[in-house]
Amino acid sequence: MIKSNGNIVAKSTEKFAVDSIFLINGKTSSPPPLLVVFNKPLGVLSIVSEKTTRPNLSFYLPPPISDVPYNPSLFHPVGRLDNDSSGLLLFSSSGPLTQKLLHPKFNTEKQYKVTVENKLDIDVVKKQLSEGVDTKMSGSHIADVAEFSESENSISLIVAEGKYRMVRRMLANIGHPVLSLSRTRIGEIVMDDSDPPPGKFRLLTEAELEWVVNK
Repeated sequence: MIKSNGNIVAKSTEKFAVDSIFLINGKTSSPPPLLVVFNKPLGVLSIVSEKTTRPNLSFYLPPPISDVPYNPSLFHPVGRLDNDSSGLLLFSSSGPLTQKLLHPKFNTEKQYKVTVENKLDIDVVKKQLSEGVDTKMSGSHIADVAEFSESENSISLIVAEGKYRMVRRMLANIGHPVLSLSRTRIGEIVMDDSDPPPGKFRLLTEAELEWVVNK
């Protein structure tokens, strides 16, 4: 039996305040963490829905980060990643914090590792991206190149906006259609390919949590 603030929880779809206290089989469950890190696999829709059989985020909730599982409805994704993209996706239990992370005025940087078609001339690409690329749909956008791999024909881009398929359109419009795209950083929250593995969660580090609290 699960109770929230003394009331029996009858449905898994019920919504609760972030600071709700749960009693599960007589044991108290602590409030959920503000944020958890999820490594979204390729082919997973960035929606939480039990109405579709297509792989989506509901398949992975609640995050298995506690001895007592949290109610899935306590968490929501912070933004989205396209079906054909992978990597860092945050889950939040705080609406106001989610707004802060997503609102353009806070300029939260996002970093992506991108493998592309056609051999990269990194000096030319850096110049094009720093001057701004017209995406035809959401205007002109800029990006900084953080890393470059000639052997992989890949670059790591930093952007402060998050328009729909923006990075893909920018690179396609300068002659480099995207082969693969993975998000590796949001602000000071960093994820590599195995931390956590695809389809898994992890808690924030102390440094990451400090950045979130002070944001």
